[in-house]
Amino acid sequence: MDGNNIQTPEQAIQFLQSLENARFLLEGGKWYSTGQLKNTHLESIIGLNVSGNKLGGLSFLQFMPKLNNLNLKNTDLVNINELSIISQLQNLDLTNNSILDFSCLKQFNKIESLSVSGNKGADFSSISHLVSMNSFYAGSAEILDISFLPVNGKIAQLDLKNNKIKDLTKLSELQLLTQLDLSNNPLNDISALKTCRKLKILSISRTKATDINMIAELSNLTYLFAEGLDISKKQTAHLEDALPNTFMYF
Repeated sequence: MDGNNIQTPEQAIQFLQSLENARFLLEGGKWYSTGQLKNTHLESIIGLNVSGNKLGGLSFLQFMPKLNNLNLKNTDLVNINELSIISQLQNLDLTNNSILDFSCLKQFNKIESLSVSGNKGADFSSISHLVSMNSFYAGSAEILDISFLPVNGKIAQLDLKNNKIKDLTKLSELQLLTQLDLSNNPLNDISALKTCRKLKILSISRTKATDINMIAELSNLTYLFAEGLDISKKQTAHLEDALPNTFMYF
């Protein structure tokens, strides 16, 4: 049995019980192994972690109307249209799958945290509708253009490492950013970050940035990771003088 074409609660329980290291969270805050799952639990499940299992489909989710925390990392998913079965999602992890179409996420206006890392070459345009999102993880996804990011000012944590990003203009609109990882991108110009005054953690390691003097304006910065850059000792000294309380790694 796989997660496709499950039609009854009993089938859903049987499938979930067969998964390895899968866990569910009930209202009240305690996680249990899906091996302990009973019919009476389904409507009270608010969290589900089935990462590392080959699911084959998501039809089993239809019996969990209160589900808001879902971990589908490393589950060999290609199609996630069945996610439309549920509507209360707040935290969704889709890391390291082979999903190309994320259009079904348009309806999830309550999502606060989303990971799509490792889904290479996908169309992320639908992400622009997620206006409640404050954490977005999209590393190693072959992203070229970040214009799809929501214009809402709510994103605080943003992971874009290991992509193909060159233009950071969009980030100037995200002024509530506190954590930003841009490492391993072929970007040259980081001047768009000067409006991100709330940044506390910034990684620009192994990028092509050669002028990083504007980082001196980020007075709230606690950690700066800038390894592997072709920058002068004069620039590093300038930053160390301007931000004496910032831990810096060059």
